[in-house]
Amino acid sequence: MEQALLASANASGGWGYYAGHGSRLEPTCWALLALLPAHPSLGEPSSVHGDFIRRSQRRDGLFVEGAVSKEDRPNLAFNALAAILLEHHGIGIPDARERVLSALIQHKGMKLDPSEINQQNNSLQGWGWVDDTFSWVEPTAWCLLALKKATPKSAQASARIEEAERLLVDRCCDVGGWNYGNSNMLGQMLHPFVSTTAGGLLALQDRRQDPCVVRSLEFLVKHRLAERSAMGLGLALIALRVFDAPFGDVREALLAQWERTKFLGNAHLTAVALYALRDQPAQSEALHV
Repeated sequence: MEQALLASANASGGWGYYAGHGSRLEPTCWALLALLPAHPSLGEPSSVHGDFIRRSQRRDGLFVEGAVSKEDRPNLAFNALAAILLEHHGIGIPDARERVLSALIQHKGMKLDPSEINQQNNSLQGWGWVDDTFSWVEPTAWCLLALKKATPKSAQASARIEEAERLLVDRCCDVGGWNYGNSNMLGQMLHPFVSTTAGGLLALQDRRQDPCVVRSLEFLVKHRLAERSAMGLGLALIALRVFDAPFGDVREALLAQWERTKFLGNAHLTAVALYALRDQPAQSEALHV
């Protein structure tokens, strides 16, 4: 798995979702998170991968996708991954971490009027996938985790953390876990998913006694094998490790999926799986708070 990921890197820096495709921010961040513990030279300032990260950052601090115009709207969840990568590994780029964190703090999901059909607080502002859109669970979870990882924290960052935590608790499903956006719609309760629940738990790992977190961990433990995809199994394995919950069968299922499909050559999924499978805690602590 590690060799396949190394072989799929682009010569000009970064990783695409598939070998031979243009470098993109999400697979590059996951690849470096997975590989840097064993290959620290990949993150040196002189490396092509560090250079890709440097070249992808705009003046406002946000990162854009490789070949995409710098006028396009950056993906805020992927920027959170970049902030986590820079917080944990540095990559030798001066002020890059501070600039992206500052930009993430400034971006907020849109407020909406109170809903008469959905039971949720529409005034809470987390993060959308891109700016000027409604807050969604996944980008809110990743941005919240990025701010929690950062030290020191400004008053603005602390305020954003507090509101994002409230949003995730507000959107938590009755049975625990998270759907993609809401916990209910048109009077019907929505089902949580393994991958979104794992992300929410990672973001709230320092609030383990909260009833929402307790329910969500119970849901993840019960349904940990329900999504037999590299993403579902990989994120579940990461979250279960963080919460010191049983994960052996998830690890075996993820390895079996690799042996059976090689994740169809998807470098992003290979990187998520490789990060999840790191046996040494010190090698996979980037997503720990």
